[in-house]
Amino acid sequence: MVSIKRTSNNPYTIEFGEVPLKEVALSAKPMSIDYFNKEGNHVSQNSLIILNLLSENYRNLYSSKKYLQKEAQVQNDLSELLINKI
Repeated sequence: MVSIKRTSNNPYTIEFGEVPLKEVALSAKPMSIDYFNKEGNHVSQNSLIILNLLSENYRNLYSSKKYLQKEAQVQNDLSELLINKI
């Protein structure tokens, strides 16, 4: 299972990693209903702010030339994921 671990609060930093599902299955928490709009068919404005912060942090962590060349594709994939899965 993909994981996001907060490494610092100030400045806010995270690390992406993997955790065996059996280690987190019982402690995994579903997203709060507050993350969805009133209709329940899309993420709320607050969710978009949080996702933007996460994606900004992701860009900062992987700012190599190779990543920058693929940044547009990553952003498209993220947008499609949000639109199609949520």
